Amino acid sequence: MGQDDDELTRRQAAVDLVRRRMINVVGHELKTPVSALRGLADAMAGATDAELRSELAPAVARNAARLERLIDDLLVAAGVLTVLPSGTPRAEAVEPALDRAWHTVGDGRALEVTGDRSASVLVHPDSLPRLLELLLDNAVKYGEPPVRVEVRPSPGVVAVEIRAESAVSDADLELAFEPFFRGEAAVTAAPGFGVGLPVARALAEHDGGTLGLRRDGAVIVARVELPGP
Repeated sequence: MGQDDDELTRRQAAVDLVRRRMINVVGHELKTPVSALRGLADAMAGATDAELRSELAPAVARNAARLERLIDDLLVAAGVLTVLPSGTPRAEAVEPALDRAWHTVGDGRALEVTGDRSASVLVHPDSLPRLLELLLDNAVKYGEPPVRVEVRPSPGVVAVEIRAESAVSDADLELAFEPFFRGEAAVTAAPGFGVGLPVARALAEHDGGTLGLRRDGAVIVARVELPGP
């Protein structure tokens, strides 16, 4: 077997490894809400009307929403941008969106916010809380507390920087926006698709903004810039 055959074999093995990893991760992440929905469907058969209204129906809605979001994230990571938020861009205050996002991922911890807390950005409806949730979730999962946020408005643009100490390597940092890539630190820290940052960048760019990562000593900084109103 020649050198070209050896190279082809290596490439095929690499593609197969990525494929198997992706199927494993996707299957694991989707199984939880699907199993929950199956259990809720079984419980509905013997439930009273009061139980349906107060417990089961809200639980079905939560798990269906989670499943829908997981699928939307996969589609965005794969380049299907039609599932991104639609509607006319509007002015939205940064601080309430931060509060809403942190309520979802912060686990009761305090979020340190500095800068202009009254700043607003021009974004599609429902885009900002999701974008901030993805960035804060990434900082919580793969960084060390505390998570710090700084809001820096300037003419025509508002920058939001999210900072947390992290052991992520420079090599992994360079590949952080590659869909389905998960570095060693990410794999050992928490489950996931490896699509959070790619989806966050897609959301930022959909609103006419940018998203980047950089190292500042031991701190990883996610900086998103969005148009001002």
